[in-house]
Amino acid sequence: MLTLELQGVDKRYHKDGKDVVVLDDVSFSAKSGELVAIVGESGAGKTTLTKLITGIDTIDGGEIVVNGKSSRAVTLAEFRSYMSTLVGYISQDYQLLPYMSVYDNVLIGRLLMPGIDEAGSRAKAERTLELVGLGDRTSYFPSELSGGQQQRVAVARALVRDAEIILADEPTGNLDWPKAQQVIDLLSEVAHTMDRLVLIVTHDQRIASRADRVVRVDQGRLRVDE
Repeated sequence: MLTLELQGVDKRYHKDGKDVVVLDDVSFSAKSGELVAIVGESGAGKTTLTKLITGIDTIDGGEIVVNGKSSRAVTLAEFRSYMSTLVGYISQDYQLLPYMSVYDNVLIGRLLMPGIDEAGSRAKAERTLELVGLGDRTSYFPSELSGGQQQRVAVARALVRDAEIILADEPTGNLDWPKAQQVIDLLSEVAHTMDRLVLIVTHDQRIASRADRVVRVDQGRLRVDE
């Protein structure tokens, strides 16, 4: 079982001769099998929080512990490399390559990982597209899909990496509500059936209400709603 812990995490930026506090003494924990929503107003620190979890940015105080491995025990580069093997990222704008088919967009997500067998990866890409309901769209290009289908491709690309943490940043921001519900249904299934930790950054309270827990970011502080 994967475990993620933030313990007294601080993040500050130096601007115009002053320290700007972005996150202040932030602590929370999550584990595989959970769907956790991270909510807050624009500028509250949600994006910074996700950058710290993935190792894109460095913390100024406290520590992040993943499966017992502390960010304080390794360099930022080592922590980032470790997290890159664990995290599958899903963005609001899908980030699909327009000149590649649906199948190739998913396959490349796995082939870019070190030490991966190509033949096995091809079979896994096919299975993953079946899993997200796009087994009949493998030869399509992104422009031939609806927004909801494109987001499903993005979910498949994250899953094909065998990621233990799925980090979805406003995954329904460009979708109407019926399509948004379908994506959340899929992410809920990923968490609860496939035993992954799914973190969803959202400002939509309807999306947050589907989560097992809600982490609210407000002026750099966190409140966890069980």
